[in-house]
Amino acid sequence: GAEALSIALRESCAWERLHLVISISANKDMGGIAAQLGPLADAVHVAGNESERAGDPASIAGSFPSTSTPVTVHGSIADALDAARAEASPADLICVTGSLYTVADARRALGLAT
Repeated sequence: GAEALSIALRESCAWERLHLVISISANKDMGGIAAQLGPLADAVHVAGNESERAGDPASIAGSFPSTSTPVTVHGSIADALDAARAEASPADLICVTGSLYTVADARRALGLAT
């Protein structure tokens, strides 16, 4: 899934800076996901989502390759999304990913979920 997202982002989207908001379930390949998406990101915002299967945010953050890309850990997806939105310019892209639970948390934070 991360490889497909990486390809789709490069083929279908344009941005000056990519802000990644991410939470990954504990049973997923965190390193593989980070390897696919990390090189595209200019900033990575990690948090746990509201699922009981959510991975530890510090472990998720540690799975991103050591580069100059800042990786920050937040208390919630809402906090991570707020941080990404505060940093982003109109020409930037914020991508929320990692799990459908993560997207659901972001939708609630944006007032889009019922």
